[in-house]
Amino acid sequence: MKKKIFTTLAIGALCLPLGLGLAGCGGKSSDVDVVAKDVYAMSAVSSVMYLDDLDAEVGAQNETTRPSCFTDEDVQGVKSYLEMFNGMLIGNGLTQEVVNTPTDDKYSGVYTFCMTISVPSVGGKIVEYKMYYNEINKETEEEIDDGELELEVSSTLDGVLVFGDEEYEVHGEREFEQEGNEEEASIEFTTYSRTNRENYIIVEQSVENDEVEYEYTIVKNGDIVSKTEVEMERERNRTEFELQFKDNGTLKEGVYKMYKRDNDDTFVIDYVQNNVREKILATISAEGVITFTYSNGYIETF
Repeated sequence: MKKKIFTTLAIGALCLPLGLGLAGCGGKSSDVDVVAKDVYAMSAVSSVMYLDDLDAEVGAQNETTRPSCFTDEDVQGVKSYLEMFNGMLIGNGLTQEVVNTPTDDKYSGVYTFCMTISVPSVGGKIVEYKMYYNEINKETEEEIDDGELELEVSSTLDGVLVFGDEEYEVHGEREFEQEGNEEEASIEFTTYSRTNRENYIIVEQSVENDEVEYEYTIVKNGDIVSKTEVEMERERNRTEFELQFKDNGTLKEGVYKMYKRDNDDTFVIDYVQNNVREKILATISAEGVITFTYSNGYIETF
């Protein structure tokens, strides 16, 4: 089965069809708006999950414990993506709802819209994020030319993402063009660290007809440290994620493949880099404790 690149929400009936939703919008600008909001919501939540780990200091590990090909940064990155993907697989996936910011809210008069993002978590809990934002320079142009619809939608978004007591600055840009049956769209969403604005995550999704590309750019202290492309496949009662990354700091390139069968609680993580292959078995408890079991038998928890 040939793989296509989807966003982390496009997993069969479990999640919202973000990538394919653009191709099925039927030329209605309101449908394009809904798709953009879904991508913004997913980007915001997944970025916060990663930023929290990016800001954290990783404790030193005994070099003889885990396989030597895994650095502290490697393990932290795998853990972050695992948490992100697991959250999208639980229950019915992420949902978002947008209303005008209530008049009694402290952000009333500052931001026009309030998006409530609900994410299933471990133990059947629902975790909520709130994103307050303004849409700026929103433009929609529609016309019929020789019997074919031509549609262009573009806008930028600026706001703040609130999770518990923490706040993150966010910025989004989107463009969508349709001419007859040809469609092209791009969305870029940036989430800035709450403690260091030079730490941020850029999530990009570009769509051309049925082809969807999805990429994370990780910036730490103002420098791009890695870029990761995500592929996803649903096949034979399992969901598989493939991450192809380039680490600018160490000039490393590699591939992670994560998969989990529908009736199994264990993630299998295959790692390939410079002809080195390793495997991690990962589990997440109902309390959110993550356990990695490496190929050499070493076990560590987070």
